[in-house]
Amino acid sequence: MVPVRRDNPGVIFITGMPGAGKTTVARALAYSFERGAHLEEDWVWWWLTMSGAAGGGHDEQFKRDRGRVFMRHIASLVDNLGAEGFVPVVDGAIMRWSWLVDRLARIRTRPAFLVVLAPADDTSKARDCERSGLTFYDKYPDFENTLGDEFAERGLWIETDDLSVGATVALILDRLDAARLVDTAP
Repeated sequence: MVPVRRDNPGVIFITGMPGAGKTTVARALAYSFERGAHLEEDWVWWWLTMSGAAGGGHDEQFKRDRGRVFMRHIASLVDNLGAEGFVPVVDGAIMRWSWLVDRLARIRTRPAFLVVLAPADDTSKARDCERSGLTFYDKYPDFENTLGDEFAERGLWIETDDLSVGATVALILDRLDAARLVDTAP
């Protein structure tokens, strides 16, 4: 196995419960690289949702089309950044293994890594409730179980209850090789 290169390790996906710290940790992790880029899937989805809302109906075909466009945009962003020597750090509520496999099938940037932020259920809920504006925790009641079922023994799992953002980033960098996804072909 080729060792992880800190200057350009590939693409790093970060997932976890609402309130797990995905966006905060992903942003800090991207800044830890000389050429890092944080891709927040929620923002890409929001943009596509808003554009789609202006364009017409919300039937099932529209939703499928929008989903495909979303996935192509994420893949394009990852590959464009990777080609220019940036480390794409992608954060999103990737709830199913098949969803991650779909993302990976669309990108060429390798190697790929998965980090699952897994604070205790009470910690995630409290953090999510502290947000101003929208909260998401109650909309995904089975997300914690789904993560455990779908991503069991895949990627690097980190219990972040008692870790600062800096300590979490340091742990990810120290154990990045454990986050490598070896069963995903480009």
